[in-house]
Amino acid sequence: MLVYIIVATILFCFALPPRKQSRQNRIFFWLSILLILFDGLRWESGTDWDNYYQYFVNCLQEDNSHFEIGYSVFNRVIRTLTSSYTIFLLVHAFVLYLCLGLFLKKNSLAPIFSLALYFVLFVSYQGMNRQFLAVCFCLLAFNFLVEGKKSIFIILVLIGGLFHVTSFVFLLGLFFKNQYKNRTYIVIILGAIIIGNLGFVKSVIDMGVGSLGLRVNLLFDFYSQQEQTSQSLLGVFFAYIRRLICLVPMLFYMNRNRLPQSILLAFNYYFIGFIVYILFNGTVLQVMVSRGNVYFMIFECILIPFMMYVYQKKIPRVALFFMIYLLSIVNMVKGIQFYDILGHNNNPFIPYKTIYYNTDVQKNTN
Repeated sequence: MLVYIIVATILFCFALPPRKQSRQNRIFFWLSILLILFDGLRWESGTDWDNYYQYFVNCLQEDNSHFEIGYSVFNRVIRTLTSSYTIFLLVHAFVLYLCLGLFLKKNSLAPIFSLALYFVLFVSYQGMNRQFLAVCFCLLAFNFLVEGKKSIFIILVLIGGLFHVTSFVFLLGLFFKNQYKNRTYIVIILGAIIIGNLGFVKSVIDMGVGSLGLRVNLLFDFYSQQEQTSQSLLGVFFAYIRRLICLVPMLFYMNRNRLPQSILLAFNYYFIGFIVYILFNGTVLQVMVSRGNVYFMIFECILIPFMMYVYQKKIPRVALFFMIYLLSIVNMVKGIQFYDILGHNNNPFIPYKTIYYNTDVQKNTN
């Protein structure tokens, strides 16, 4: 766990002091290289290790049609050139951080800070190879939607769907481009809480999935069992609080101000993610909460730096930054420790292992 905390701390240390733009660009570049190596050199670390590793090794000999065609082609191209899974992971990490870097540079008020937030938010998802490639195309599509180029936006999201079908939830942004009155957002949240907790949505979804046939029903059940986190009422409450900590300050600011289009779209996506969480948590579509919400959570990396910029006169910047750092570390540790439910020594993240570090550690990746 210490390795993850050290990397996160390094990122946050470089995020705070104001610097000249040229120096910020250099720091962002070298921190991105650090994260590419951190991701690409890992071995037997991260979720779904065995499935993806075995598929890469055998992708030229066997048909694995349960993987989307985009991911299959990506594997086959690299496997044709090399048998090294480390090279595959380095290429994967390079593509991810290239797309992420372009996205943050265009939309964040503090790209290095956003990069640090990305790490603490998503390191516990490390290993979701297909979905991160799908996220890449959604990040590239985002600014085309900001600029009103809907056709290019749709094409890029659909290409993302060739790597992971959950990317299609990103198309919801087409219907939420406007800044609505605060009461509209509040009414939607309250309505979703009421509807979601009455069990109405669960009943409708169960009925709908059940009518799709046994095969589809079993598929949804498989994914829901994989993704279901037996959350207590207290756990759900804190999940609500975490999202509201980001949404409420934004709503206060929006009460008297118009948001820049990119920030507005980022806020609306994050808002959609909260509604998705409320409605689908605990249903057979739990995958929409755990996997689908990745496309919405990423906008915390844009909204938090924006709020820090807006509220830094009311709360000392260093104090606000340090508070965010502590909360982020706690959230990261909690995300990694979640996998302790797999049993003693089965956490795929602990210890962190690479082809050069902790090489003598035997980890259960099945």
